Amino acid sequence: MFGGRPPLPPAATATIFLTGPNLDPRSVRQQPKRYSQTLAKDVESDIVAERQAVAVQAEVWSKKKRICVALFEEDFAGPKLDEGRWTVETGQLQSARDAGQLQTYSADPQNVAMAGGALNLVAQKGAAGFTSGRIRSKGSWYPGMPMPDGSKVRLLHVEARMKAPQGKGLWSAFVLAPAANKYGPWPASGEIDVAQVINAAQAATQGIHFGAPYPGNKVLDVQTAGAYGGGMHTFAVEWARDSITMFIDGKAIKQFVSLAANPAAGWYTSGAAAGAGASVQAPFDAPFYLALNLAVGGTWPGAPDATTPFPATLSVEHVRVWATPDYALGAASLDPTAAVPQQAAPAQDGQPAA
Repeated sequence: MFGGRPPLPPAATATIFLTGPNLDPRSVRQQPKRYSQTLAKDVESDIVAERQAVAVQAEVWSKKKRICVALFEEDFAGPKLDEGRWTVETGQLQSARDAGQLQTYSADPQNVAMAGGALNLVAQKGAAGFTSGRIRSKGSWYPGMPMPDGSKVRLLHVEARMKAPQGKGLWSAFVLAPAANKYGPWPASGEIDVAQVINAAQAATQGIHFGAPYPGNKVLDVQTAGAYGGGMHTFAVEWARDSITMFIDGKAIKQFVSLAANPAAGWYTSGAAAGAGASVQAPFDAPFYLALNLAVGGTWPGAPDATTPFPATLSVEHVRVWATPDYALGAASLDPTAAVPQQAAPAQDGQPAA
């Protein structure tokens, strides 16, 4: 676990991820909620040999055996964005569904910057128009993907802790998008909106896009009332083969399911590229990357006005991607503390994603 690293100083704090089929049913996270203890036993032979006490922060998710593996973690603590993990996207990056957006995405430090232990995506108003920031992960993930130990991902937990700006025409987004359009153009290959916060931020929208290519697409979504602009909130999704569950600040908000789970109202793809061989979990059976951006204007939020504050900043404290391997037992949720509401039938997409 710690091979090749220098010895820890006395009373040091370390974050340890417990993996393997025969471990204690605890999952280690960097921000625990319900459990903490100090281990001074055989956590690792080199630590025992050094007679160190390692403070381990852990969270008990249930009494059943569950193991969480960190696939990707970003705390934005460095002086600049890690280009080995992230791509800064540039240009207008618009399609018909984004008609009316006014920003041009830029890699300029005034639009994408690290400060105060956070990533800041900043919308600026200039003489030539609006500029802003957008990043996407170089990694991509999906339920069923192979893991280094030979197991497969049973459940993914993806979250971002972020603060959206308030103001008319501002559109903050945290989405998962297909690494390749396996089933055809948007949204036949799917999209997962983990958080969409617009305008005065009186609600947060979460949902999934699927079906035929635009404009024949479908959406299942939910709006949660609340002042989600101006303060830090944690938006998350838990993604299994046949379910996608949305969370805000640790509370389960809504669950959407595949045709396998609900033949009458589950997600599907009817893109021409799907073919007869597509799985019943399509289009959410392929790798998706995560993206964060701050847009200006668009058919959904409308245009900014004289009251809109510029510069406006979407601040992101951290991003996490965790997985439960297929050998882990227990219910299909990493945070089963709240009952999950049932979904409604698919509707035509009236609110496109950023």
